[in-house]
Amino acid sequence: MQSHYYQTKTGTLHYIRKNGRGPLIVAIHGVGANHTVWNKVLEDLENSYLLIDLHGHGQSSAEWMDVDTAVADIALLLKRESIKNFVLVGNSLGASIAIRLSHVVKPQKLILISPYLRELLRYTCFQLLWLHVWRWIPARLPRRHIDYSTHIGRRELVYPFLDLHRISTAVWSKAALSAMRVGLDEISQNIPLCVIIGKQDRFTRQDVLDTALPWARKHEIQCNHVLICSKPHEIGEIIKREI
Repeated sequence: MQSHYYQTKTGTLHYIRKNGRGPLIVAIHGVGANHTVWNKVLEDLENSYLLIDLHGHGQSSAEWMDVDTAVADIALLLKRESIKNFVLVGNSLGASIAIRLSHVVKPQKLILISPYLRELLRYTCFQLLWLHVWRWIPARLPRRHIDYSTHIGRRELVYPFLDLHRISTAVWSKAALSAMRVGLDEISQNIPLCVIIGKQDRFTRQDVLDTALPWARKHEIQCNHVLICSKPHEIGEIIKREI
């Protein structure tokens, strides 16, 4: 497993590359996280993978732009790494990025975890969103480099919006709002699709998901929106079966 940095027009992009067997996995994390959120998810898989720190997160440059900028930067990174045949996995904000990226780079399969999309959001999501943004505006120093693999199950990592401990309010709000601008109608029916969601996810309307994506393979886990931190091994098993 090797750590790399790639200089884009918008800043430095940090990523991890590991060589293994089977289909290569390109994984994109959610708001407030970083590449280490995938460590427990992928630890039992022998696949090659590339894990990205989005701008404003982890060890990448500190300023977040928008979903389309992330898509452009990641597409250039994949070209630089000569990656063509791969499975694209995105969590929350990463799911929004993965959807748009799939139109540019054509993955073998698209796996969305806790998608945070325009039509899926409940009204309660917006109430919670602004409540917590205003609560945390008196900024704490964000801990962008936290190693998620050593903190699995801790309350501050499994409860939505407590990720504001780990990222600046400005980056968090920009990223969350840009994720909401991606819609279900942007998901291609020409790419095999798997969706993994928590049954107690307050941000996802499962009825809309079922109606809009009848061709997708869907998996439900007893958890809230942050299931990647609460149930990493269950997600890993699903990914292993799906690829």
